[in-house]
Amino acid sequence: MADSKTASRITSVSNGEVNVSLEGKEGGSVSCPLVGLVAYASGADQNRGQIVAVAGITDGATVGAPVSEGTVTYDTRYNYHVVGKVSRSSSFISGTRATRRFDGQTTLTADFDTG
Repeated sequence: MADSKTASRITSVSNGEVNVSLEGKEGGSVSCPLVGLVAYASGADQNRGQIVAVAGITDGATVGAPVSEGTVTYDTRYNYHVVGKVSRSSSFISGTRATRRFDGQTTLTADFDTG
């Protein structure tokens, strides 16, 4: 049995989806010409008894030259669902997904000049 009720992993991507088998799998992908295709999914891994989030990036992706000065900003949208009444027995996990979905936008700014 897994040590915790949740886990995250990285995995490979093909046909715009992460290569993982999960119960109740939901996910999507984001494509950026500067990086490549990034795919993600979440669901239940019944073999390990965990709720899992996975992400992957296509082979041959490039993020460009390293940045060591100046300011870089990254904007992205996100969404998530709340899972309640989670229970686990041996390698079986179950829960109830709330009908409410949270959507938003976040911005990350890194100022490399401040040290």
